[in-house]
Amino acid sequence: MPCAKNKDIFLMFPFLFGYDFYYMWSVGALLHQGANPYDVGLLHRQLESVGWPDYESPQSFTHPVNTLWIYWLLALLP
Repeated sequence: MPCAKNKDIFLMFPFLFGYDFYYMWSVGALLHQGANPYDVGLLHRQLESVGWPDYESPQSFTHPVNTLWIYWLLALLP
C-alpha cells in the first residue's frame, strides 16, 4: 500500500509529524498488505516509498504483537 503520490511528503514536511509518525505509519501499511512488520528489509522499503532519507537507517520494529492494532489504525490515514 505504498502511496507513490506522497513520496515527497516526507521531504517536504519531515518534522511536521516527526520521524515516529512515518515509521509507525509504515508499520501499519505493511500490516494492511499482510506483510511482516518485523522484517527490517520490508520496513526499509516501505519507509523509502514515503521518502525516508538514506542517512536515517530504520531500526527493526520492536513493539509487542498486541500493539499492532494501533499501527494498523494509523495506516488508515492517507
